[in-house]
Amino acid sequence: MADLEARISECRRRWEAAPDSRAFIPLADLLRQAGRAEQALEVLEAGLARHPRAVAALVTLARTLAAVGRTAEAAEAAAHVLEHDPDNIAGLELVAEEDRRRGDLVAAIGRTERLAELAPDDRHWPALLGQLREQRAALSAAEGAAREGGFATLTLVDLYLAQGYAQKAEALLSRLVSERPDDPEVRRRLASLASAGDGAPAAAAPAGGAPRSLPQDRAERREMAKEQFAMWIERIRVDREVAP
Repeated sequence: MADLEARISECRRRWEAAPDSRAFIPLADLLRQAGRAEQALEVLEAGLARHPRAVAALVTLARTLAAVGRTAEAAEAAAHVLEHDPDNIAGLELVAEEDRRRGDLVAAIGRTERLAELAPDDRHWPALLGQLREQRAALSAAEGAAREGGFATLTLVDLYLAQGYAQKAEALLSRLVSERPDDPEVRRRLASLASAGDGAPAAAAPAGGAPRSLPQDRAERREMAKEQFAMWIERIRVDREVAP
């Protein structure tokens, strides 16, 4: 930590000696690494005012915003990175994360495919790509089952939340409120999700069962996800059969 602070002091000295230079970029990145995100953002704001197209600065801005939970703004900064450098790995990764957060699996898969092409030796991307494709197939099946018969259920809301798609869950709950204006549970769920905002829970346990602890092994997590999707799809079908 002492070494990091010494490097921060040296970078700050260099930037103060040449405020029109790009010395602000390593300073901001070191501040981010030290957990001093607000200071990093202040430095980036001043530096980007002089160098608005500095790709490295935009990457650092996106990473810093992501570190403090400002994910939508981080994705916007990353999108600016891609305007200047379409194959920037950090930019693609951050935008793909936002795609996944919003539930846009088609866009996330496309960007992850490109990441796998750009970094063929990184096994993380092919593994993530496989997970996303399985997720898309399972969600498509669940959404199809829910739409069959022309209605949706709270089960699909649970499925979206389990995958971290709070925006999709909120949109579906809003639709359910209009379809079921006298249903207090639907209104309660929507109010709860809306009040949570960005802090909405990323997962929801299926009704009638407590959430299981998350396994550490990736293969085990994928098998659990398949079991959960199968359970949700079956519940959706049962809901459809018993609906009046």
